[in-house]
Amino acid sequence: MKTSVLAIAALMTLTAVPTVLAGDRPGAHFIENWDLNSDGEVTAEEARERRSDVFASFDANEDGYLDAEEYELFDEARAQDMADNEPARMGRGARNPANGMRLEVNDIDGDGKVSEEEFLDNAPDWIARIDRNGDGVVSLVDFGPRGK
Repeated sequence: MKTSVLAIAALMTLTAVPTVLAGDRPGAHFIENWDLNSDGEVTAEEARERRSDVFASFDANEDGYLDAEEYELFDEARAQDMADNEPARMGRGARNPANGMRLEVNDIDGDGKVSEEEFLDNAPDWIARIDRNGDGVVSLVDFGPRGK
């Protein structure tokens, strides 16, 4: 029961940002969730801060790691969030932000779990992978066909 409540609470955390940019625009939901100062751009610093919130939401036993079971809940919540908030056929490309949240991407030391440090320290690399135009931030121009 605690796990189900935690998963629901975490999902609500992922979608608790106002829907200022809502619509069918690729990347709008990402910007809504990760742009903490509402300037239309997501920096590595914002991503690190938000990832800290996400980590805390899914570290059910508060041991400083996301283990396989916690990661499974995290994956389910992200999949549901994308299904509920991303336009059809969006988010399937190699630069899909969800790819940078996978366990195998964040488990830097290969021990089968992700420490808070691994999760937070991976924020700059994650932003760099999504940043198509190389300007150091992620904005709506970094999404959609050829970033348009």
